[in-house]
Amino acid sequence: MPNASSRELAQLLARQYEPSPTRAPETRVLRYQLAAITRARNGSPEARAARSKELADLWRAGASLALYGEPELAAVIDGFAVADRQAAILHGDQIPTELMGLHRSIAARIEAGERSFEVSTMPLAAVHRSSDIEL
Repeated sequence: MPNASSRELAQLLARQYEPSPTRAPETRVLRYQLAAITRARNGSPEARAARSKELADLWRAGASLALYGEPELAAVIDGFAVADRQAAILHGDQIPTELMGLHRSIAARIEAGERSFEVSTMPLAAVHRSSDIEL
């Protein structure tokens, strides 16, 4: 690829971060680690903003292998699962608008660069209407 442009090389590198679902789990782990090392070396504001947008887009798209494969989103996925289970207990199959609002709020926080989410920091009170059930 000596004649490839920078853009083509960047696209090739980006594709390398997307492991094939048919690959062994060990290979996927190595690819995720390579991506994390590369991101850690490029801490520019532009790179951080691009990564935040990428993660927010994954979050907005909903459940997928790519979403669950992102270690940076593990805490928020777990926290939202708690809110989702709570909503299911209180509302059954109907998804409350508060839960949809929480999902949008989380996307905005991720896009703004926030990565550290704890269940206690999420606005679960809007979803949780019963004081006798603890999260």
